[in-house]
Amino acid sequence: VPSMLAAMGAVLMTWRLGVSMFDPRAAWLGAALLAVCPMVVWDAHQARADQVLLAATVGAQWGLWRVWRARGTAAGGAIRWAVMFWVCVALGIMAKGPVTPMVAALTCAGLGLVTRRWGWLWRLRPVMGVAIVAAVVGPWVYLVGERVGWHEYLGTVLHETVGRSAEAREGHWGPPGYHTVLLGVLFWPGSLLTALAIGRAVARGAPMERHNGASAGGWFRRAVVRLVRARAGRRAELFCLAWIVPAWVVFELVLTKLPHYTMPMYTAIALLSARAVFAAEAGRLPGVEGAAQRWGIRVWLAVGAVLVAVLALAGAWYLLGTLGTGLVDVPVVVLLVAAAAAVIVGARLLLAARGRMIEGRFAAALASAIGAAVVLAAVALQFVLPRVMGLSSNAAHSAAFIDPTGRRPLAAVEYHEDSLVFLTRGRVERIDEAGLDEWMKRHPDGLVIAPRALPAFKRITPGEADTEFMGLNYSRGRYEDLMIVDVPRWLKRVEFLREQETAR
Repeated sequence: VPSMLAAMGAVLMTWRLGVSMFDPRAAWLGAALLAVCPMVVWDAHQARADQVLLAATVGAQWGLWRVWRARGTAAGGAIRWAVMFWVCVALGIMAKGPVTPMVAALTCAGLGLVTRRWGWLWRLRPVMGVAIVAAVVGPWVYLVGERVGWHEYLGTVLHETVGRSAEAREGHWGPPGYHTVLLGVLFWPGSLLTALAIGRAVARGAPMERHNGASAGGWFRRAVVRLVRARAGRRAELFCLAWIVPAWVVFELVLTKLPHYTMPMYTAIALLSARAVFAAEAGRLPGVEGAAQRWGIRVWLAVGAVLVAVLALAGAWYLLGTLGTGLVDVPVVVLLVAAAAAVIVGARLLLAARGRMIEGRFAAALASAIGAAVVLAAVALQFVLPRVMGLSSNAAHSAAFIDPTGRRPLAAVEYHEDSLVFLTRGRVERIDEAGLDEWMKRHPDGLVIAPRALPAFKRITPGEADTEFMGLNYSRGRYEDLMIVDVPRWLKRVEFLREQETAR
């Protein structure tokens, strides 16, 4: 629920920020592109802090934008936006440590370096900001430090920040360019014109020198006014570039890489992409008719087609796998028809998007693609993901089936997902293989959830475990074959095998 609410808040703030930066059309489209992209949809359905981080970062950047663009008498009223900025920075620190302040600081540095103006930073009220951050974060830091020890706490902070930057942790490595390549898939369908949108923003975001038209004659003053009005959005483009580029470079250079690391920049990418769509329809987007863009559109369509095909096959596999299991109350035939209809609708919407792009109606094409993304997300969340990634839920349900009273001790060996702790209401103990024997001696009536490949249970042959199931452990990026071992039966089997060996 917190992830879902945070995602909704991020989308709504993106919409309001877009209205302030550009116009209502680009704001609506940008918010919609953020809402349906696979990265946000995927993350919003997990109990993780990344959506809270996204909402906090968008809120901080919204406040920063309003403070930066305030001038004259409006600058005096920027204090409420400065307060919003610092509160969101503090919430971002509480969610994921240094990411939100890093993105904000890099944005400020980028704006200052490009415009060569730094005085506006005082409108952020840094002294007040330090007090706000200290009031929000300080009590938590103190309590945790006192609880776990300051040395261990500092070591954990360094491990999760500097350590992840200096070396790939938990096998999550990727070369520079990792996030850029994945953007085309993780931000689909919004990635249609993103490359051209960034190029357009670079061209429009270049700072323009001020001119004093009063001393240069009426014609020059009118020309400057027309130029300023024609490029009134350049400050928004500059701000979005300062938001995206420096932080993106940092994440590309960090050795530990996960797909969601760059999500705090998705709002700026969505707004620039939406702005480029309407520029393309008005004939003001250079390169939209070029060969590179035509190939880009083909790749974009291919990504959508692959998503449709993969979800169709995975959905069919899930539904067919429920035949005769009693896992669903609705007849499987009905579910197959519903899933097939959803996939057909998604494919038709994707074909409609292709036709509209050929006609140059990019906004209508994206509207069709957004509809396809919504249908595909429904299929994925209802049919596919519960089957593919149900390790923790299967383990919890199987343990409840074996022990309906929930009184027997329960342990998980090597499979230490937080979701399993949540689904068992904190009942499961997380142990490693070295402590397994000791745990079974202390709990001879217990149950053990363990990988089939665990050496301690190598004598268990297929079919001997009380329950066996396989699924994708997405946090580690690998399939795992788990089983539930009834400790009393296992101890009896070990004793029986020992007796046989003694008899021999």
